[in-house]
Amino acid sequence: MCFWKIGSTVPSYPCPLCIINSIVSPPKKKPLPLLKLPTIPLRLITKMMNPEEILNLSMCSYRLELFLRAFRHKMNYFSVDVNARHMTFLSKIPDSLELSFKIGIGKGQVNSVDKMGVLCGSLQEKEGSIQFNQGFPPDKMLEIYRRIISLYSPSLIKWIFYLDNPSMDSVCRYLVENLTAMNNYDRKTYHRFVFLDGSLTREFLTELMDRIPVTASFAVTADIPVDFKHPNVKARWATLDDLKSVKNECFVNLQSTNFDCHDINEFLKYWVDCEEAILTRLTLKLKEGTVIDETVLTDQLTILLYY
Repeated sequence: MCFWKIGSTVPSYPCPLCIINSIVSPPKKKPLPLLKLPTIPLRLITKMMNPEEILNLSMCSYRLELFLRAFRHKMNYFSVDVNARHMTFLSKIPDSLELSFKIGIGKGQVNSVDKMGVLCGSLQEKEGSIQFNQGFPPDKMLEIYRRIISLYSPSLIKWIFYLDNPSMDSVCRYLVENLTAMNNYDRKTYHRFVFLDGSLTREFLTELMDRIPVTASFAVTADIPVDFKHPNVKARWATLDDLKSVKNECFVNLQSTNFDCHDINEFLKYWVDCEEAILTRLTLKLKEGTVIDETVLTDQLTILLYY
C-alpha cells in the first residue's frame, strides 16, 4: 500500500515515490537476538554451526562464550601448527579446525586471555581465512590454545611442530611438557604429536619419548640418530590388560607387539561383549614369526561377510 494512503480502507499499489524510497532506503533486517533465546533453541542453532562460526560467535559476547564452553561443540579434529615463519587460521576440512601459531613477540601483546573477546584485535581476515596478525611467545600461545579448545570436544587433537629453526627446541620442550601435564591432557581424546623438518638430538628425542604418554601417537619426519633406541618406540610393552583398559578412543595403533592370534581372539570377545565404548579402530602388528590363523582369530565369534 502506498504510504500516502496510510489509514485508507481502499487497497492501493505502491506509487513511484514508494518504489524509489524502498530502493534508496531498504528496510533493515534485525539481527537474531541469540542472547534472548531459551537454552534449547540456542543449543539447536549452535549445533548446526561449523567450528569457525563457533569461534567467531564466542568472541561476540562473554555470555555466549560461557554458553559454548558449557556444551562444547563436537568436531572431528583440532590441529595446531607451531612454527617460526608463518601463521594462518584455516578450516579446510569439514567439522575441523586448523590453527597455526608463529613464535615471536608482537607489537600489541595480549596481556591476559581471560575471555575470547580479547583475541579480536589479534585476528584479521585475509583471502577467505582468519589469521593471527602477530606472533606469540610459548606461554601466551598455550594460554590461547586452552581458551579456544575449551569451546570444543574434538575426537583428535594434533600438534605439528616445524623444527627448521634452532630456537624451536626450547619451544617444543615447553609446550610438550605443559600439554602432557595432567591438567591439560584429556585421556578421552586421541592425541597426536608430529615433528617435521630439521633434526632431533638423541637427548631431546629421549626426553620427548619419556614425556609423551604411550596412549598418544608420536610421529617424526625430522632427522634422528640412526641408532636411537627407546622402550616406547615399539609396542611390546602393551598387554591385554592395557588394551582392555582403553575407553572412548578413536584409533589405537600398535607396532611390533607381543600378541598372537589367541590374544587377539580373547580381546575381540571382550570387545564384543563390552557395554562401554572402547575404540573405533585398532591397528597392530602381531608378534614376529606369528602365522595368522583365521580359525583361532574367529573362535566363538560370529562373522558377517559382505560381498
